[in-house]
Amino acid sequence: MKIGDRVGAILKADAERVHLLGYGVYRGRDIPPDEMMQELGIDNPKIQLDDGRVVWGYQCWWGPEEKVKDQIGGRVIVPAAIDG
Repeated sequence: MKIGDRVGAILKADAERVHLLGYGVYRGRDIPPDEMMQELGIDNPKIQLDDGRVVWGYQCWWGPEEKVKDQIGGRVIVPAAIDG
């Protein structure tokens, strides 16, 4: 992925539903603000969703927007958020 590429992020999925965090832009790798990640200094893919939220690669399944849409197929989309 290149910085600025369009991506989609999925929280979880089953045969009938996809809990979709949303679509947005890959912002490169950075260290998440999570205390443990800060202490370990582990960088992770940073995804800024179109609604302004930021999710991290370790929190979801993500990939190119068109590929995510293809994977969703005809399943029901359930809006999702990461708690905490």
